[in-house]
Amino acid sequence: MTKMNNAPVVYVIGVVRFPVIADFDNFAKEFAAGIADEYPAPKDLEIPQISLHLGDQGVQVQSETGLIWQYRSADYKWAVFLNKDVVGLHTIAYTDHREFLERMLRVVEVAARSTQIRLVETIALRYLDLVVPREGESLSQYVDDKVLPGAIDVAGLTIVEGVTSLNMDTGKGSLLRVQVARKPAAVFPVDLNSPLLLDNKWNIPRPSGDFATLDADHSMTMSPPSPIDLGQLKDNMFNLRQPIRDIFDRITTQHAMEVWK
Repeated sequence: MTKMNNAPVVYVIGVVRFPVIADFDNFAKEFAAGIADEYPAPKDLEIPQISLHLGDQGVQVQSETGLIWQYRSADYKWAVFLNKDVVGLHTIAYTDHREFLERMLRVVEVAARSTQIRLVETIALRYLDLVVPREGESLSQYVDDKVLPGAIDVAGLTIVEGVTSLNMDTGKGSLLRVQVARKPAAVFPVDLNSPLLLDNKWNIPRPSGDFATLDADHSMTMSPPSPIDLGQLKDNMFNLRQPIRDIFDRITTQHAMEVWK
């Protein structure tokens, strides 16, 4: 697949979930030492989380504070994050899927050196693209009208914001979610606009005119959890990425590809 030098991707995140680590403090120290050459700027953050608890009083929703470590590259454009059951990589400097996935696998390889991690429960990959037409052009020249939220043809009405959202089962044990948002209130969706991004100062200014974000999230859950196999994990991560690219190619136009190449 041809690489686009001016691709509209502005953020990518990859995640691997595993069973809860019993001795997280020691694990975090070993992990930090293992990735220090690429990610030398660590910081711990406390992030509010919502948890479901099942007990004698039924289902209770509780707000809790969870500790998560983030390790930034020297230029703060890449970062690894870690908590008691997740390791992930995210960036605002994405250039190539092979580079991203190889960096992701190096991070997982360091985590897998610990005797506390032997199984993988879930893997996920998410891409966020920002589509802004050139001056004098329209958004429909870049994104297929079939998925682009459009105004209703009623006199006096103009579109303020719109979303097209799909959840799809791939039939291979994975779920793919795609959301096309037109003129959203912010470039980053609410669920991504977390302290992890804010602490890195990863703020993307909202365009003033017509624009769209393409948000694709593909995940695979292993049931039961699978033993860590870096070769298999690599194949699975590439398999998650391919449908995301296929959908991107399908919902964007030939004109867009010419602009972004």
